[in-house]
Amino acid sequence: MSGEAPVSAARLAELREELQQRFGVHLGNAALEEFLEESPTTTAAEIQQQLLEADLRSVGMVACIPKNIGSQAATTLKGKLFLQVMKVRDVTVPLRRSKTEVEEDPEDDFVVSLRGDNSNRLLRLELTDGTENTLVCVELPPMPSLREIPLPGSKVLCTEMQVKSGMGLLSDSSFESLGGSVEALSQEYNLQKEFEQSGGVSRGCRGGVESAPPFVPFEVIRQKGGATARPAPSASSGGGAPSATTTGFVPGASPPPHSSGRGGRGGSSRGADGGGRSRGRGR
Repeated sequence: MSGEAPVSAARLAELREELQQRFGVHLGNAALEEFLEESPTTTAAEIQQQLLEADLRSVGMVACIPKNIGSQAATTLKGKLFLQVMKVRDVTVPLRRSKTEVEEDPEDDFVVSLRGDNSNRLLRLELTDGTENTLVCVELPPMPSLREIPLPGSKVLCTEMQVKSGMGLLSDSSFESLGGSVEALSQEYNLQKEFEQSGGVSRGCRGGVESAPPFVPFEVIRQKGGATARPAPSASSGGGAPSATTTGFVPGASPPPHSSGRGGRGGSSRGADGGGRSRGRGR
């Protein structure tokens, strides 16, 4: 066993109070004791710095976001809240850009939202306090001070944040991006971003729509007694007419006349015989 003396209750209470008042960190006693076991002289500022690079869901945080916050019409979250970003996106940017848009501007959606005038940007963030409780926040209006969008895994500080219709309202006075990261969340975000930029296909199908077989248009040719369809002449074929083997029957059209086999005997032969008999009777 370690020769270190156990941390006093007074020391825990003092440190916990400082973490909440200065940094908005709501840390449980068990997690706080673990920090002090590693270094009994650890300060509140040092703990806050370590939490910037930690996943709050695995640390042992105490819930500070009301569980029913999403159903409240109007309220204010009192004090400071040290939260972690789980999801973020600019809702004015389509989730999946078209192939033409990607070719014309291959930049990342977040880079696009930060470039030039941000007056049309509308960020939506999903935040967690490290427990099962989450808070969805929106940027109304765009904040000039928020030049770098907080990515999943980073930490933010919310102070006296107003909540309307279950959503927190971001403002320069109530929101501050602190930085930090979580490797697992960063990897997940990068994979999702890569998936969306590739047109919604996996790595094994990188070609997207380009890897699908080319579409061959068909043209309908009207003939006596029916209609047939054949592939339209392509540039590679020089515009010549396709061979008879490519001709197919168009569903819903009248069947084409038969030129050989039983149909030939039943059609043209009877017509010729009938004509001969008529001429014979006439004579």
